[in-house]
Amino acid sequence: MSQSFDVYGPYRVPVKKTQGKKAYFEIEDNEGLSSFWEECGMADRKGCYVFVNSVTIGSKPIYVGKTNNSFKNEIFGSHKRVLLNKFLNTASKKGLHVFFITSKSKANLECVIDEIESYLIIQAKRANEDLLNEKKTTPKWSIAGIYGETKIGKPTKSVTELKKSMKF
Repeated sequence: MSQSFDVYGPYRVPVKKTQGKKAYFEIEDNEGLSSFWEECGMADRKGCYVFVNSVTIGSKPIYVGKTNNSFKNEIFGSHKRVLLNKFLNTASKKGLHVFFITSKSKANLECVIDEIESYLIIQAKRANEDLLNEKKTTPKWSIAGIYGETKIGKPTKSVTELKKSMKF
């Protein structure tokens, strides 16, 4: 039986602005994130997450990750804070949102979560060449004209027919 996952969000990530010689934006500290976790109700869940720059037209994925423990212990860890804070201070829009992809199942889903993360990273990389992820950005396999590497030119008749029959 396949496992079912649901998408939750987008939730606005709390960001604070500090003043100095130049304004600097950063994700709130843990105390500032408490209302975020209360609002979204995802703190103790596990699964995948996708940070996006905004939820308006032109929204792009920024970073995709996974956790097999809990979102609260993973998504704002020091490594991710550095990446996300750097993004906030180089992006034209200062908004940051997150989606959660999680299952209600209590089963051990580590392998499934890993597969979902790999899939989401590949799709996010297609949507945003500047994705912050460094690993899993290239598929391990491809089918010419259907998935993976894109080829220049018109697809073959075989590719076109298969796409039609499989509703790609």
